[in-house]
Amino acid sequence: MMEYLIKWVKNIAIFYIISTLVQNLVPDGKYLKYIKLFLGIVMVILLIRPLGELIGAVGAEKFVIYIAVKIL
Repeated sequence: MMEYLIKWVKNIAIFYIISTLVQNLVPDGKYLKYIKLFLGIVMVILLIRPLGELIGAVGAEKFVIYIAVKIL
């Protein structure tokens, strides 16, 4: 359980670093809002994924898709 938590935090930290790099590399601010939207959605998926595994969803991806459909 502890290894899973450490791996989860590492994934979030690495994603945050990469997303910051991508946001800084965008040459024009015109597309920045779309990039932030996409990166935000991916971050939410990374944060929700363990919840799906805790409640015993068949696949964490199915849980995330289920939540996304219910929200939209």
